[in-house]
Amino acid sequence: MGFTPYGRRIMLGTMFGLNTAPTTAYLALSPTIPTSASTSEFLVEPGAAEYARKVYGYGANFWAFQGWAEVGNSVPIQFVTPASDWGMLRGWALTTGLGVSDIIVSGPLRQPRRAAAGTTLIFAVGALRCSLR
Repeated sequence: MGFTPYGRRIMLGTMFGLNTAPTTAYLALSPTIPTSASTSEFLVEPGAAEYARKVYGYGANFWAFQGWAEVGNSVPIQFVTPASDWGMLRGWALTTGLGVSDIIVSGPLRQPRRAAAGTTLIFAVGALRCSLR
């Protein structure tokens, strides 16, 4: 549930006017819990043909404070229905692209879940959280 070195650089640069924040992010799911040192090159994701990272954004339409120093998704996030078993999902990451790209922030799912064939994958408000701790 931490920002990667790339994510910290973007955050600092945006705060001090050295760059602009990205406008689009891509949400990846993982059977492992990505660390703050992870890169998408080594990010483990479901291997099913129908799996794809979900386009997600920034700002109050997508994120809300969940406590003093923590934010979480402010709207439910729905992925495609798995046609095959994706296994147990334990982690998530926000990346800058669909392929090999930078990871901005990553962490554990608040409630790991099995993505079995035919199940609806919806992550409730607050299911994805990140902080500066």
